[in-house]
Amino acid sequence: KRAVRLRPRDHLAWNLLGAVCIKQKVYNLAQHAHIKSLSLNKDENPAAWTNLGLLYMLNKEYQLANQCYSEAQSNDPKYAQCWVAMAYLAHHMGYKDEADKIFKDLVLDRERRTTVEGTLEYAVRFCEGGMSSEMVHEVLTLTTRCSHLHHSADWLLFNISGVLSEQLHLNRQALQHYVKATTLSPSPELRSDLQRNIERIHCKLGNYTAINPNNHS
Repeated sequence: KRAVRLRPRDHLAWNLLGAVCIKQKVYNLAQHAHIKSLSLNKDENPAAWTNLGLLYMLNKEYQLANQCYSEAQSNDPKYAQCWVAMAYLAHHMGYKDEADKIFKDLVLDRERRTTVEGTLEYAVRFCEGGMSSEMVHEVLTLTTRCSHLHHSADWLLFNISGVLSEQLHLNRQALQHYVKATTLSPSPELRSDLQRNIERIHCKLGNYTAINPNNHS
């Protein structure tokens, strides 16, 4: 709020205020801030269009959300966050095949900035639906590439990479991913759950002395 008072013509400040308000669920002020941002710059402002679309989506105004995402794509076709939001909207509206295609195109297109969110969604969808070994290889490549590109600190990304590696019987590689996921996990309860993945791999590798019996008490 102080930023927009000091720089009332700064569209970036208004967009940031709107994003914070969405996070705090102050939706009326969020809508005002994003519309103000777009009134100052509507042709080179894909972030504000995307955030306004997200706001409409949260309020179940799906047609308005879709219009905002279309405007964001017109502003900048390489703005990856907009494509992620569009895929979320398609999935939410029941167009699962379209959502999967958007996620896949996003993570395979090197000209667009690969996002952790897009890669995770794509990987989770395939893990839920089952896949051939060729698909496992493809998705594992994507998750590994994404973690390297972004120096990701997302435990879920590494855990999924571990699951995919394990399906391919790459147990030592799976162990590395599971250990990284456990290190990054945000809570002791989650670390305890993730530790079971590590112990299962140790069993497959015959490393029985590495298993902590206290975890099974």
